[in-house]
Amino acid sequence: MIPYDKLDKDIEPLVRVLNSTGCLATTGSCIGHNVDPVAEVLFKVTDLRKWKKVMLRLLHLSQSIDYANIDVFQWHRLSAEGDYMVDWKLKLVIHPINHEFKYDSARLLELKKTIISQIIQELGVADPNPPPLS
Repeated sequence: MIPYDKLDKDIEPLVRVLNSTGCLATTGSCIGHNVDPVAEVLFKVTDLRKWKKVMLRLLHLSQSIDYANIDVFQWHRLSAEGDYMVDWKLKLVIHPINHEFKYDSARLLELKKTIISQIIQELGVADPNPPPLS
């Protein structure tokens, strides 16, 4: 696990709230850079029953946001060693409301931070200062 102080400060709050749900352990994250409309968090599910409830809340929240998707899916892949792996991915994808919308890095970051705030509000934070990842 990556220590919180090593994460991009803009995605750290999302990683913290996801870890505080008690049903998953994050393994990687990226806020996206410059004009990349995607931010994502990779994780392992540790409690499938709890995770299904959290996932439904995230997908419900996604329906109320008109400028972005919150996508949650299993990610089947091969490791660098060739081993079959199953991870999960939470992906925030900002999309233009109309074709005239132009992305710039400041606007994209603002929109991503707004969605992260909405996720934090939706999920709540059981412990705002969870123990550091080791």
